[in-house]
Amino acid sequence: MSKRRLRNWRRVSAKKKSRKPRPKQKQLTELRDRKARLNDLGITIRDTLKFVDDNLASFNTGIAKINQIAGDLKLGGPFPPLQYPPSQNLNALIVVVRDELRKTIGEIEKFRKDLEEKERGVKEHAKLFDKKKELEKSIQALKDKLTFLGGRKKLLSEEIEKREEYFRQLLAKRIEQRNKYLAIIAAFAANKNDILNDLEFTAELIFDRERFLETMSELVDLRKIRIKGVNPADSEIAFFTDAMLDLSANPTDDKVKTIASAGTRDLLAKIVPTKKQAETISRHTIYDSVFADYLKVTPSVRYKKVRLSKLSLGHPEPLWLLSVAISKRSNRPRHFEVTTKPCAPRKRRRSSASQVYLLHPWPRGLG
Repeated sequence: MSKRRLRNWRRVSAKKKSRKPRPKQKQLTELRDRKARLNDLGITIRDTLKFVDDNLASFNTGIAKINQIAGDLKLGGPFPPLQYPPSQNLNALIVVVRDELRKTIGEIEKFRKDLEEKERGVKEHAKLFDKKKELEKSIQALKDKLTFLGGRKKLLSEEIEKREEYFRQLLAKRIEQRNKYLAIIAAFAANKNDILNDLEFTAELIFDRERFLETMSELVDLRKIRIKGVNPADSEIAFFTDAMLDLSANPTDDKVKTIASAGTRDLLAKIVPTKKQAETISRHTIYDSVFADYLKVTPSVRYKKVRLSKLSLGHPEPLWLLSVAISKRSNRPRHFEVTTKPCAPRKRRRSSASQVYLLHPWPRGLG
């Protein structure tokens, strides 16, 4: 019901209340008055007939006795007895009155039932009207909540877009950092000595896959999603790790945009529904973890395409070459100890695991 129709209904209801009693109510009042008068008439006829039957017969018995005694004594008489011939009509009338009274009581009962039915309808209507008010309030509250949620949803969408843009900028900065390293290395390589031809200086963009998988495992219920598998392809979020590995191997702007937008959305669609039920893990925690920095730039040196860290102890040539080449560019050599495998600090000594060479510091800009 519209507000306009509701106002009209209230106006009509107020007019009806101010009117005189309705015809049916007036008719009910007349029937009740008729019942009372019929009842009174019936009682009066009954009492009158009782008087005629009882008192008039006793009077006539007395008159008959008076006539007999007075006649015997020759004192006068006779006196005629009293008679009331219409008593039969009164008997017929009381029958009619009883029928009319019974009929009137039936009509009153019918009217009473109709009024009770209408009264129940009015009460039910009042209840429904009150319920309608409550429903209108509930609907308005839901509309307000829907408006609020719509605003929050729009804000969430804007914040996600900001997050994606910041994440894109983060990935681009890491790539830019790697390119800066490569530019410095290229400038250094342009003037390097021929003796260093077997040495290759580079900077690698590395995706920390293990830390990423460990972080995702802490966020989700592992009964609902597989994060780590026997094979990398078994993971349900392998699409994201594969994309990040591909980006670290061959970075391009298109890959950065794809990962920062579609990649993160697909990843959130996997992580959010399987979130672990814990007070310390919220939606904010998930977003902070997904959009975290899992890339790093690491400078490295290769000897004949092999990293120095992977060379055996019998290959000191690259360090010797590096020592000779740098010594030619500076007259201030330093003792620099290169240990091919980690060990605790101890006094410097010559051993199979540690060799001492005259090396200059790492060229500026190479880390």
